[in-house]
Amino acid sequence: MGRSAVFVFVLGALLVGGCVPSTPSTLPSTPSTLTTPMLEVPEKGERWLCGDRYPSGGPVTVVLTRETPVAVRLGHGQVSVAGVVSEALFAVNGVERRWDWDKSAMVLQPDGDALFYDFRNADDEGRAKPSGFFACRRG
Repeated sequence: MGRSAVFVFVLGALLVGGCVPSTPSTLPSTPSTLTTPMLEVPEKGERWLCGDRYPSGGPVTVVLTRETPVAVRLGHGQVSVAGVVSEALFAVNGVERRWDWDKSAMVLQPDGDALFYDFRNADDEGRAKPSGFFACRRG
């Protein structure tokens, strides 16, 4: 994929992230059956450990990594959810960090709150409301 195609993809993905959040709903939680690979902290990047936001203090169910130097705003990352590791496109948009993979995105805010978006059910304009709410910490 050429640089311009990557730029257009990232720009489109970042614009979609501005959807208005819906009211949080209870998320299914089966911590005893979830096994989330912790993924190593990348040498030049970062790792975030995330658990359900509501109720707070849940077990780590999502691990996000950024495999590019912190000064780089666009690059490669990984997302680990319930034992499945996916390659992701990582981007910094203003003060937010964002991972895009398949038809999903995770947007991490500066306070550690993260929103999960599933674009398989997006509206006609490609927008989706968040369907998952997480509390993350660097680790």
